[in-house]
Amino acid sequence: MIATISDQYANYAVTDMISNWPLHICEKVFKSLHSQLNKLCTQKYSSKVVERCLELASEAIKTVYITELVDSEELANLI
Repeated sequence: MIATISDQYANYAVTDMISNWPLHICEKVFKSLHSQLNKLCTQKYSSKVVERCLELASEAIKTVYITELVDSEELANLI
């Protein structure tokens, strides 16, 4: 999944899926990004997917994402 999200063109398919499919199906995508966020947020194509996940994911997933990002040693690079 990470390779797909990071791909120049495939990230659009993942973003479209997250935007249009039922969120309970997309939960697997949301959860698969956990522990990869630092890398994904700094890449041009995958950062778009992470942004969309933050817009649509459940509050629990958003909390996990934000905690991971805030606790990161790379926080300064993400800002």
